[in-house]
Amino acid sequence: MTIMKLSRCNLQTTSRRLPGVLSISLAVVLLGASRVSAEVEPLSFVQTPSASSFFTASITNAFDGVGVALADDWTLEAEAGDRLTVRIETAIGNARPKLRVLNPSGQTLASVDGGTSGIAETYSVLLPVPGAFRVRVYTDQQVSDYRLRVDLTRGPTLEVETNDSINAANLPEPNQLAGSFRFRIAGTLTAADSAGDYFALGTLDVGSEILTELFTGPLSTLLPGDAVVSLFRQGDANAVFQAATNFTYLVSDRDVYFVRITSETHRDLFARYFLTLTITDDVPPSVVGTSLPAEGATSTDIFNSFTVAFAEPMAAATVNNLGNFSLRAAGQDGQFGTSDDDIYPLHSPAYSTGTNVVFALVDGPLQPGNYRFTIAATVTDRAGNPLTPTLTRNFSIERLGVFQFENRDNGAAGRATSLSVSEGSVPDGSYRVE
Repeated sequence: MTIMKLSRCNLQTTSRRLPGVLSISLAVVLLGASRVSAEVEPLSFVQTPSASSFFTASITNAFDGVGVALADDWTLEAEAGDRLTVRIETAIGNARPKLRVLNPSGQTLASVDGGTSGIAETYSVLLPVPGAFRVRVYTDQQVSDYRLRVDLTRGPTLEVETNDSINAANLPEPNQLAGSFRFRIAGTLTAADSAGDYFALGTLDVGSEILTELFTGPLSTLLPGDAVVSLFRQGDANAVFQAATNFTYLVSDRDVYFVRITSETHRDLFARYFLTLTITDDVPPSVVGTSLPAEGATSTDIFNSFTVAFAEPMAAATVNNLGNFSLRAAGQDGQFGTSDDDIYPLHSPAYSTGTNVVFALVDGPLQPGNYRFTIAATVTDRAGNPLTPTLTRNFSIERLGVFQFENRDNGAAGRATSLSVSEGSVPDGSYRVE
């Protein structure tokens, strides 16, 4: 078996390299040296729009035969952290195309077998290491012409189907700017995508401004004016605003908002769009609740974890930075901030979006005593506004009658939790364990 591939250096000598264009080559697997395919040719990812970090490749080809030995391998150079979406559509549905994404070691990252629709697709596959990846397509059923779309991003969010309703909306990744934050979203409106694509913007405050920019460009079948961008409030079936051009919208009601992209015409495999939403926000975030006891309260509950509710989605990096949070028990001197404080470390919440954050104790539960939980002002919202006011919560934990708390280090027999409520050097009676 012979593998013929146009190498990266060959591409450089046979085609002019443009800024913002990634090289890609087709490796055709041959049965013996006697078979020669006309499909070996240089292809390119084109960055569209420029400086967007959204790269696209559009391919029209045909299977050379049936079986994986006659697969088409499309290769691409990627960087660690890139995301890849691939969709193949065959002219004959019964071809039932098979789609694989392989890492530089030849291991399968994604595997999809298409049905009688002639479609196979995989969305936003993480490419974890740099190197040469492969998109492999083939048929075990019937030779057919096919079209292939390969989209790659380096930062922007790739749409993931099916996001055809508010309840199924994608959660794009925000980028923090000075006094604002930005969503950059790449997607496609295929022929069957009449409901459009929904994306969640989270809670927006009164006075926030949404600047919407939609790009389709020459590599999309969508024409200017085809795509309509609509804004929705949570629970409202009617759009609060929509337009087929770029627009600015001033938020007049604090609520959770969603954006939808639709088109009545020219939906297709290559009906790509790139949507940029820049949202200004000068309202600082606040804590609206926590599952910890109220300020100054005493509780007999057992706490191995607790929840903090913010008024709006927060900057994930600041919430996942455990240096911004402190949970401690006062030591024997009864004072906080002294050397005998007992620190309770927390697990990272692995927060990405939303308003509720769950913190789990590394070595809980909380023991009887006095506690202080604090959140620093260095926790910010998506626009960089600091938490205002900061949170300091003082509370106490005590036993419920004769019931004992599990200790923080009873993972071995020698560190077992005593069932005595007043442990001493002599027996203090028997207790019934229920």
